[in-house]
Amino acid sequence: MRNPYLLALVIMILSFSGQTILKTLSERVPSDRIDRWFLEILFRPQLYLGLAVIGVSFFLYVYSLRFYGLVEILSLLAFGYVFALLIDVYVFKQPVALRSVAGVFLITAGVVMIKR
Repeated sequence: MRNPYLLALVIMILSFSGQTILKTLSERVPSDRIDRWFLEILFRPQLYLGLAVIGVSFFLYVYSLRFYGLVEILSLLAFGYVFALLIDVYVFKQPVALRSVAGVFLITAGVVMIKR
């Protein structure tokens, strides 16, 4: 895969998919104590699925570093903050503060400046 934009998009999709799986798992396991919570999730298949998906995205990221500069790949992956904001709003129904929207806007503006 020699297109940095497509590769970054695949990395982001896999990373956010894995993180969404793990967030959903963490919310489904109720416990006030971390030791009980840890033991509860340790034997859930969703934990291993989420980690595997994030692992694949990590190896694709490392693979991308063979062909592209660190700044180029990291600046493309910074668009992930836009997707994270959208996932929080539409998937997890979380309220989003104005400063979060402003921060994502500033990050996006910085990425555009780097890419030009």
